[in-house]
Amino acid sequence: MLLNYKIIYSARKTIALEINQEGLTIRAPQRTPKEVIHNLIKEKESWIDKKLKNWESKKLQNNNLYQNTTNQIWLKGSQFNLRTDSNVNDYLIQDNNKTILFNNNFFEFDRLYEKELSTYIRPKIILFSQKLQVEVNTIRIKKLKSRWGSCSSKKNLNFNLSLIKTPTFIIDYVIAHEVSHLKEMNHSPAFWEVVESIYPKYKEAKIWLKKNGRYWIN
Repeated sequence: MLLNYKIIYSARKTIALEINQEGLTIRAPQRTPKEVIHNLIKEKESWIDKKLKNWESKKLQNNNLYQNTTNQIWLKGSQFNLRTDSNVNDYLIQDNNKTILFNNNFFEFDRLYEKELSTYIRPKIILFSQKLQVEVNTIRIKKLKSRWGSCSSKKNLNFNLSLIKTPTFIIDYVIAHEVSHLKEMNHSPAFWEVVESIYPKYKEAKIWLKKNGRYWIN
């Protein structure tokens, strides 16, 4: 079996195999010979293979779950049904029945996402920046492949277009995170204190993003 794995040596007494969404991790006592680890992997080969396949299946299910379809899209953590309506100018969101009416002649997904995200984040940015007494230069929304947001030394804030798909408490966290960088341009303990001062639930949001973020960002 050709297998990629990570070994973490520590002051433990036994070898442990851990399998999660990141793959196989082996935790071993200091100075454990590589041969011993290789023999254990060979011995547990069928078990490892089964667990890895289970995780791959979960990844595939989650990837499919959080993607748009021809009939539905995600918006602020909820799935909305799509219906064409020639009487609508561009699109109309009906929150009460989770439906978006749209005019086929004008409608574009990216424009909807950008407009809805911009409408949501700007008041929040003003609120958080006033609390921290910091200034924002420009706010941009764009497609980002691996980041939910960023803050530059020129006080420019960037946000991922896909952020509008996630639940609002995640959007709020990302906004608070980037605005906090205007005060602390790092991820030191002081930075996290700033984040907590304007968004106390940030730890909950971090856990959610670690578990689910990869399925929403694209």
